[in-house]
Amino acid sequence: MERLSQAVDILRRAESQIRGLLLDSAGDGAYLEVAVLAAWAQQLHQLASQSNARNGPSNDQTELTPSVEGARQQEPTHRKGVKGKKGDYPRFYREREELVKVGWSKKQKAEYRHKASKSVVLLVARGLQRRAADAERFALEELLPILDPQTNSEIPSYQVYLVLAWLRKENLIMQHGRQGYSLSPNINLTDAVEERWKLLPKS
Repeated sequence: MERLSQAVDILRRAESQIRGLLLDSAGDGAYLEVAVLAAWAQQLHQLASQSNARNGPSNDQTELTPSVEGARQQEPTHRKGVKGKKGDYPRFYREREELVKVGWSKKQKAEYRHKASKSVVLLVARGLQRRAADAERFALEELLPILDPQTNSEIPSYQVYLVLAWLRKENLIMQHGRQGYSLSPNINLTDAVEERWKLLPKS
């Protein structure tokens, strides 16, 4: 039984590491990689859960890998042959009531653009604010999925990553490697987002 418990721990560590790779791939716009990594992480999670069921109840509350359905809903818009310096990316601007991120995909060797509505930006900000009230640091998996209250549908994960990238660039949240995120001290994130939104360059 001890060896089985050790094997379950190995599966959990592998799942956690693959989730980290998944986030890196999503940030780079490599959606085929996201789909494959998500499937692998899901399989590892199921294996660990099945092993726990055989060995008795467990207190483990490992989160499932975030859904990649949203990532499949929109492939990045690429502009090949146009490449700036590494420090030029990501860039953000607003187009009417949408936040636009321009990034560089190393895999595709092209620019890509992601968009999220202002309402999604505010939903993510409120979710982060609530999560930060419970813990100084938190993982993205603890925030997902985020539901749109108007449609009761899940916000695509690529839009959540877009908002996080913008908030990091604005120094409103901080990323601590793969240990998670924290809010900048002494701020009301929703109010800060409203102020920074007004300062975004317009298309």
